[in-house]
Amino acid sequence: PPLAAVIAFAVCLSVYTYSTQNVCEVCYLKNGKSEMLVMTNQGSAAICDMSTGGYAHLMKAVEQARSMNATEIDTLLLTHYHTYHINSLQRLNERYRIRKIFLPMPAKESDISIYNRIVEELSDSGTMLYMYKSGESISLTDACCIEMQKAPSLKRSVQDIFALTVQGNRDRLTYLTS
Repeated sequence: PPLAAVIAFAVCLSVYTYSTQNVCEVCYLKNGKSEMLVMTNQGSAAICDMSTGGYAHLMKAVEQARSMNATEIDTLLLTHYHTYHINSLQRLNERYRIRKIFLPMPAKESDISIYNRIVEELSDSGTMLYMYKSGESISLTDACCIEMQKAPSLKRSVQDIFALTVQGNRDRLTYLTS
């Protein structure tokens, strides 16, 4: 009987591991005007930063990823640029090594300046930096990809409007900023 119980447990664990290996879990975080998406798959996390770029917001996303059983931050994706991103990304990367950071194609002169500073600050860190264009599909984890579509800006808004679509195995989530 003890051997049968051990075998049954091993079979159940194998079936569970196989059935959950390609599941992308997504969590939406909102703190004031700052928003984040945290996606996890097989212990890896991808964070989509739609915030003002503050370190505290990024840390809340990391804490959420850890609560979702992520052991590493594989990918960080910025949707737009803020000067806070320069120091926040450097601090976050010193504390938790981020393997890849996806940066949007700079649209304004101020974006180019922030982009260049981020590249300069992270150039010796070993983190891979990628630039993406609106409409590109970016694979964040084995089971989750994201697509950013820039929409026309409103005259009353200083922020760009974008549609962000997260695609998992069978599910699709679209988020539209306002």
